[in-house]
Amino acid sequence: VRILGDILLRNANYAEAIRAYAVVLAKEPRNHLAMLGTAVAKAQTGKVAEALQLYERVLTLDKRLAEVILDDCLYFVAQGKLWTAKQIFALLNQKVAPSASFYRQYADRLSLSGLPREAYANYQILRGLPDGMTTGTAGMASAATAVGDYGRAQALLTALDRQQLRSPMAAQALREYEEREKGAVEISFSYYRDYKAKENTVAASSFWQQLGGSLRLLGQTRRMYLKNTDNGDTADYTSFSPGLWLRGMNYDFKAWWDFNNVNGLEGHRLEYSFFPNDNSSLTIYTNLRPVDEADAIRQKIMARNVGAYYSWRTLTASKNGNRPQERDSFTVG
Repeated sequence: VRILGDILLRNANYAEAIRAYAVVLAKEPRNHLAMLGTAVAKAQTGKVAEALQLYERVLTLDKRLAEVILDDCLYFVAQGKLWTAKQIFALLNQKVAPSASFYRQYADRLSLSGLPREAYANYQILRGLPDGMTTGTAGMASAATAVGDYGRAQALLTALDRQQLRSPMAAQALREYEEREKGAVEISFSYYRDYKAKENTVAASSFWQQLGGSLRLLGQTRRMYLKNTDNGDTADYTSFSPGLWLRGMNYDFKAWWDFNNVNGLEGHRLEYSFFPNDNSSLTIYTNLRPVDEADAIRQKIMARNVGAYYSWRTLTASKNGNRPQERDSFTVG
């Protein structure tokens, strides 16, 4: 019957799997394989508290099964069920002594799953555990590079000596840092017409270039052509916008200064984003820019905008099951 439960579990028939395992546990209350299978099925159906009780019971019977529970934890990370994985990992750390090996595996899985901020926090704990200093520091550097906080990554790698940099993890982190993206160029063209028969045509090019540490130089040029087809009014202007971009582990700040070939249309754009985790962000912005209508350009009318928005995403398992993918994204603001 337990094997039947395992088959049902693999086929995502969780309710039937739970029933099959219940038959086994009724006869063998200490059957840890049935308890572990039930725990996974319960977690998959949202009954995380019940799953945690079963995992705790398994650890009470035999703490050597912590490795098996860790495997379940890593599986849930790969499935995009990060909250569930965090609860299981927290339970492991309550019931068994914190292990450098466990933190290494957990943080590595978070990193491979595209969750560098979560990985960074766990590599930081790993860094303070026995035998975890080199691996933890290298993992923090790798996560910082993935986020774009190059200054932090550089400082962490500098803290490692030559012997430590020969370790596989540190060598990989150093290679990732040296191969980091140092700049980019983007060219775009857009045209749109609104319900008032007003047409906007925009050609733009922009770039960013790393200056040093986590600071980047920004640049943008825009050619704007405006037309009101109702009365034939037209206007056009060209803007050049230098700026600065500062990126940290949990924040992103951009500042642009907009200069135009038409006097009186100078403006600016400021944007600050805070990332409490890898799946959400809060952005606050303000800008002063021309009103993009032909008659407004002639009158040199400027508009100031201030606002904020909160964005988040949910994850789900990918087809290969090794890395979660975005399922839904939302923005409110």
